[in-house]
Amino acid sequence: MKIIIKRGETPNINRNVYVHPGHAETWEQLKRDHPGNYYKTNLVRALYSLAITPGGRDNGPKTLKLDGALFHYQIHKNGDILVYGLEIDSSISAPVTNQTSGLYRVDKESRKWKTDSERLNIMDYSHRWGSAHYAAVSGKFEDKEEAGELLINHILPAYKAALSPRDLEGSRKHYSLYWQNGQHQEENNAQSLAALIQQAQANDARINWLVHGEGVGTFVQALQSLAKQPGISSLVANGKELSNQ
Repeated sequence: MKIIIKRGETPNINRNVYVHPGHAETWEQLKRDHPGNYYKTNLVRALYSLAITPGGRDNGPKTLKLDGALFHYQIHKNGDILVYGLEIDSSISAPVTNQTSGLYRVDKESRKWKTDSERLNIMDYSHRWGSAHYAAVSGKFEDKEEAGELLINHILPAYKAALSPRDLEGSRKHYSLYWQNGQHQEENNAQSLAALIQQAQANDARINWLVHGEGVGTFVQALQSLAKQPGISSLVANGKELSNQ
């Protein structure tokens, strides 16, 4: 086995992580190339999450399910993580249905806002109202269509000081929606949202977020996860507390 993450690499890393020697070059490339790519970021973040997670020592095999991938690993008796298998296959994830949790685009159509049916892996950061792109994390709604139609009524009052009527004039306006289909306690949703936030950071994108209802727990969990990982200093203020911004 070859070490890919070292204990003490940052103060939060509690375990060494080893990978199969035949996979080491792939992991090194993922670590180099992941900024800006949703799937690669998700994989690298998952690897670091194993390194920073406290817990017991158990020699039994374990599997970590991600969006489009499976990790096969075990915890050595000395506490180190041994990753002996990685499967990358979009069919591993639950099939994308009409209401699958994830990122969607909500378009302005006349006076209504309509949620697109295609799940996305990246926001259109170049689309801005004023100086920022706008995104919402949903709470509980009947479906993503209802969430997309109603959350605009929360975004506009929340950012009324930053927006002018001119910013929303005309067609071809949209905002990004992170929809959760009643799965606000699912860690995988928080990890996927964290990957999207990290992806935006890597692209120097300015995003104004609206977090609704039960979505707050998911958003906070995502930020807490990001604050523990290396290279996320833009989300952390002095004293390692999450920035109010």
